[in-house]
Amino acid sequence: MFDEIYKQVQKNTLLEKIRSKSFNWNEFKKLAEKNNMEEANTYAQKRLQWLGAGSSRCAFVLSSRFVLKSALGAGPIGLASLKGVAQNKNEVEVFTSPNLKSIFTEIYDFDSNYRWLVCEIVKEAHNRDYLRAFGCTKAFFFYVLNKTIDKKTAPTEAVLKELAQGYRENVNKINFKKLFETFNGVEEATKYGLHGGDMRYDDHWGITASGRIVLLDFGLSLDIWDQHYLGGRI
Repeated sequence: MFDEIYKQVQKNTLLEKIRSKSFNWNEFKKLAEKNNMEEANTYAQKRLQWLGAGSSRCAFVLSSRFVLKSALGAGPIGLASLKGVAQNKNEVEVFTSPNLKSIFTEIYDFDSNYRWLVCEIVKEAHNRDYLRAFGCTKAFFFYVLNKTIDKKTAPTEAVLKELAQGYRENVNKINFKKLFETFNGVEEATKYGLHGGDMRYDDHWGITASGRIVLLDFGLSLDIWDQHYLGGRI
């Protein structure tokens, strides 16, 4: 019950911050409900800070804490990209999985048809952020990350300590329990079917306002890759 109340307070805070701008949340939703994402995204782009776009989705800053991810418009009338909808849906499903939730951004709201979602904003993580979060360098984090993805198995805390010693990390400062929990989440993600290549990019990882190092772009699964990218669907 407390979690639900807390999330509702967060949503209300989000809406309050949006009202102070020219962006009208209900107007954006109305356009999205018509499945005219070309127009919905153009509306948002004129009123919100643009974060960028990928192959199927674009992102906007809603506030100091929240970001809006929206499926791109596709085709002659700007219908929601099937790729974008699939990736939004996958992010929601991944986030609601107890075994995966620890390494992903919080999702606070989403369209029932997955045309858009609202999640916590994540900023670029520098070496100092990895040192604060785990006590290890960014280079060591990605060294172990790649091993975990390749083997689809997270190293134990004991193995992590051995790897850190070999990498000349300051083992006395590393939180091996926290590091293991993160790589265990990565292992679960690979088993779930998330695209390993997507997880390897350092710019797909970032830091939240609470100091968590998380994967910020996690919509691309192997199934989505096969169906929408290799298959050529828009």
